[in-house]
Formats: sequence, structure tokens, C-alpha cells
Amino acid sequence: MKVLIKFIILNVIICNFVFGQGFGSFGSVDAKNVSMAGTNAISARGVYAIGVNPANLALEQGHKIEISTVLPFPNLNFSAGNDFFSLNDYQYYFTGVKDGSGNLIGRYLDAAEKNKFLGLFDQGSSINTNFGTTLLSASFYPSKDLGAFAFSIQDITSANVSLPKQIFELFLFGNESEKVFDLKDLDIKSWYLRNYTLSFAKDLSKYFPDAFKSFTAGLTVKMVHGYFYAGVEEISTTLETKSNYNILVNGNSKMLVASSPDFGIKHDFEDDEIERNSNIGLFNKPAGTGFGVDLGFHSELNKSWSIAFALTDLGSINWKEGTVEYTSNASYLLEDVTDKGLADSLTNAISGEGQYTSSFSTSLATAMKIGVGFQVDKFLKGKFPGKLFIGFNYHQGFNNMPANSTDPRFSLGAEWAPINWINLRSGISVGGYDKFNWAMGLGFNSGLIDFDFATSYVHSIFDGNNAKRLGFAISSRWKF
Repeated sequence: MKVLIKFIILNVIICNFVFGQGFGSFGSVDAKNVSMAGTNAISARGVYAIGVNPANLALEQGHKIEISTVLPFPNLNFSAGNDFFSLNDYQYYFTGVKDGSGNLIGRYLDAAEKNKFLGLFDQGSSINTNFGTTLLSASFYPSKDLGAFAFSIQDITSANVSLPKQIFELFLFGNESEKVFDLKDLDIKSWYLRNYTLSFAKDLSKYFPDAFKSFTAGLTVKMVHGYFYAGVEEISTTLETKSNYNILVNGNSKMLVASSPDFGIKHDFEDDEIERNSNIGLFNKPAGTGFGVDLGFHSELNKSWSIAFALTDLGSINWKEGTVEYTSNASYLLEDVTDKGLADSLTNAISGEGQYTSSFSTSLATAMKIGVGFQVDKFLKGKFPGKLFIGFNYHQGFNNMPANSTDPRFSLGAEWAPINWINLRSGISVGGYDKFNWAMGLGFNSGLIDFDFATSYVHSIFDGNNAKRLGFAISSRWKF
């Protein structure tokens, strides 16, 4: 069977539901936290603690005010990747080969090559994209007695997509009769959110004089505007090849979509006469609204050791604008099993029929963070050059909403300041949706402004065209 499916899932599934609209949430978006591979519950400070651990706002830093905005550098964080497909794989399977006359033709696969292709999915079949930016954030810590205050506006977009291996098997071996392909492992979650947050943190050391050197607690309340959501709620659709090579579809799926009226999205089930125009701006009308809470604690056990704990994104969003339900719960026979016919039919089998529906709710990307920090230079009492901080972080997501995962993630990060104006950072993480991450970054402190740069998945540089993930971040903040 000719294998030229235009990267099957990206065009068959994602383009129909998510492409250009994949959104989500992943906490802090600054380069400092990214460069330490998410070792942030214990190490985040100032405005960079917003969305991570609000208790850290009340930690002394030698200045009282921080502001982060689009100048001099905007806070930007981007990452994308998958578990199964590299650039080399794409070039081999989907860019074709030249025939004897030098013409580009499709690549035909024998049984061994088909099985090799399916073997790409043995380590997983997920796709993740994340993008975050801070429009404005500010923190103010006048004194221990008054506590610390902070405000932020953050836009976060994300998508998690899990693909059933059997979809690819269907395209490769779909002509085998009397075989059942189960799509139960298909999952799509994507959204575009904006968080408006207010935070307060207080030093409570006086209540624990014998237990801790210092103890701070913090609370963040957030109003969440959701501009887009698409998610598979349930699916147990099966495709069964018959002896005459037709395919019996047993549909059982449900997907929910919501979108801002300003996006002007027109759905395929609507009348052709209906026209919608996009009116996208900086402040769009939300498709859903919700509220969330972050709660955090930070304590210094002594001059060298510290621990931290945080619960983030406790809350939900109620989607009520542009809410659509796609359902499929019927059985029918597919007779067009050509490449194009199968692709179109598979899309219809998964999505089913669409109709406008009532409001629905989704949880935020709720997670727990536990951190342990060790200040090496304080432990060695001046015998170490500069300042060196080493942190350990345990991150546990409580759902599989965009950019979240119930798979635990462990990270180890370090920050070394050999001199006052430069910071060298690195970290590794294991677990979560991205499995493994080695990150690095640089920070420059001019006194008035901090500049931070980071890259995730540094190992991808050495993988070359075999890389499957990439990520980078930049950020800056003013200090007064």
C-alpha cells in the first residue's frame, strides 16, 4: 500500500480540531525557571514565583519592587515535541524518492519497513506544544510586617495529543481482513488561557521560632479567561476490516469545543449562508471564565538547607460561548478505502456529528510541587567561589489537562553565580509528558535589569536530525 499520508495524524486529526488552535497552561514562563528544568518550587523569586510558589514572594532579595513587561525583552517560553518522530524519520517516510529518470515519486514500503515504522511508537505516541508569555507582572515587598504583593497577566497556550498506534497500523495494513482497530487511546486536549492573578505572601517565622530559621506562606487568586478549548471526553470507537475489504465503523466518541466569538470560527455542520468574521485583538471576548488558587510555603531549615511546598491551579473553567459537541455513536460501513477516502472517513468516524451544546466545565491543570534546596557556598562558609544553589523538585500533576500530566516528574537544577553580574544555570528532569529534559541557561544582572536566556532539551542539539523536541525561553525584569 502506498505510504504517502502527509503525516497521518497531524492532517487527519489535529488539523481538523487543533491546528493553529492548540492551547494550554504550564505555570511560570520565565527563562530562569526553564533553564533549571522546572526546579522552581524552591528557587523561583520575585515575579518569577507567580504561578509557581507564591510563598517565595516574601523572600528577601535586596530590592523591593520588580516589574516584568514586554521591554526590554518580553517573557516568552516555547516548547514542542513528540515521543516518536524525528526529522530523519519524516524525510525517509514522507519526502519521496527519485526514480530512474530523476523524478520524485512516493516511497513504497514492504512488510519489514511497515513494521519498522510502527516500531517508532513503542516508546510512546504523544505530541505536546506549549507557548507562554507575560504581558505584565509586578511584585512589591515593602517589609516583613506588611508582606509581599504581586499582580500578573499571563497568556498560556498548550496542547497534549496522544495517538493510538492502531491508527497507523490501519493505514499500513488496512487491507488485512477480519481485523479490529481500537482507537480508545486517542486523546486530544488543547486550550488558550489568560490568567489575571493577585498574590500575597507573608513571613510567619515568628510563629515557628524553634522549628525554622524562616517560614513564609503565600496565596494567589486568579481569574481565568479561556479563549479556546478542544478536548476528547470519551472514545471507544473501533474500525473492523471485513472480508470484502470494506470497513465497519462502530462509533462511540464525544468531543467538546469552545471558542471566543472574536475568533469567527465556523463549524462544518453550520449552514453555508452563515458568515462569521474574526475580530482578534489583545483583549478578546472569552469563551469561558473561571477561578483558581495557588497556595505555597517556603522554609529555611538553616543557612544552607530549605524546603518548599506548593499547590497550583486549584480551580476550573466554565465554558459557555461557542460550545460545540461532536459525537459519534452509530455503526456504518465504509466502502471507499483509498488513501484519501480512508483519511476522510477516519476523521468522520472519530468526530461524528457536531451541534451546539450547553455550557460545560473543565479543571485547571492542577499540580503539586515539593522542593528541596541546598546553598553550597553557605555550607562551605566562604570556601566556594561565588554562590552555588542546588535544588531538587518533585512535580505531581493531578490531571491530564494541557501541559499537565499525572506522570510524576523529578528534576535537579543548579545556579552558579561566579561573580555578581552573571548566573550560569542547568538542570535535568525525568518523567512527566516529556520524559527527559536537559536544560541550560544564562542570566545577566545589570543591577537595574535582569536578562535571562534558556534552552530546553539541550540533548536534542547532539541528536541533530534525530531530535524530537525543542524549546527556548527569554525573559527580563526591572528591579528597584
